[in-house]
Amino acid sequence: MKEEQAHESFLNLYLQYTKKQESPEMFHLWTGITVLSAALGRKCYINRGYYKLYPNIFCILVAGSARCRKSTAINIGVKLLEEIPTTKVISGKITPEKFINEIAETSVEVEVSGKKTWKTPSILVHSSELAVFLTKQSYGEPLIHILTDLFDCPDTWTYKNKNKGESALHNIFISIIAATTPDGIAQGIPESAMREGFASRILFPYQHDTDR
Repeated sequence: MKEEQAHESFLNLYLQYTKKQESPEMFHLWTGITVLSAALGRKCYINRGYYKLYPNIFCILVAGSARCRKSTAINIGVKLLEEIPTTKVISGKITPEKFINEIAETSVEVEVSGKKTWKTPSILVHSSELAVFLTKQSYGEPLIHILTDLFDCPDTWTYKNKNKGESALHNIFISIIAATTPDGIAQGIPESAMREGFASRILFPYQHDTDR
């Protein structure tokens, strides 16, 4: 392989593709990494013996309002996933029950090598303003606990609904790409999200200003 070909990775090409847009290069880089992880899904993993380590990422871009074009950087990357049928994007305000149903409705039972298994698209949670998705309304905190559980990409995960009984999800792969401001982290996100295990699973790329 020629040296110049070796450098034409997806991320290098993506940074070239976005170089004329005014968002910071760091925001484009982390958007590209998160979109790439969503496209890979459960097809790639590191076998750690007791568990499999999947490449899913929870990424929240942080910058002042309208200063670094956070949402624009995210939308450019997320739009690429529209061409990938094995990935589902979930956006906007949503209840825990609706969130689980949207994932469950995309799962299909298939037969592989004579064995039945579940095929579920990779899930990318997309939010231009994180506080909209992780609202402080009553269903915001249960959704945070669900996302924390699903971060480990379990083979099977069950959820008890007082109205519909127990729901089961299979072969989960979930990533998050979202944006917020420093004040949004402090004020717009439920305290439990920052105080408990959810925050430790998130990458927070921060930019004070753009380099473009």
